[in-house]
Amino acid sequence: QMDGPYGFVFTIYIIMMVLIILNIITGIFVNDALEMSQAKKEIALQANKEKRDALFLDLKSIFEDCDLDGSGTITKVELAGFMEKPDLVNCFTELDLDGLGAGTLFDILDVDGSGTLEIEEFVLGCMRLTGPVKTMELSLGVNENKRLIHLL
Repeated sequence: QMDGPYGFVFTIYIIMMVLIILNIITGIFVNDALEMSQAKKEIALQANKEKRDALFLDLKSIFEDCDLDGSGTITKVELAGFMEKPDLVNCFTELDLDGLGAGTLFDILDVDGSGTLEIEEFVLGCMRLTGPVKTMELSLGVNENKRLIHLL
């Protein structure tokens, strides 16, 4: 039997030990949750990278199919002729580019204004037009145009 101050100190000691043990257990659970969250982020990044790599290969294959004369470039006529093929229609539907006509898409992708698309222009241009980044790029383009207009 503990009377007086010893009983009070012992009760405080037991309460502190319980709180310390609960704190350690909580820390273990929080640490595990953080590790799982980080692992999920890494898995999502890896899946996104694999998706972009597959998209790159698909677009490269489409470009090679469009390049009928084997020149390493495609013209507006070649792209328009190929826009009816189911492979390209499916790919552009997945990329959310199916609303663009062949001429409009060609004009957007032909950055250098040469009248032909090289593989780099086609693949990187199509990839640039996909995903949430396109809204930001559109805003940047509008701001750039406004700045150029003020310079003139």
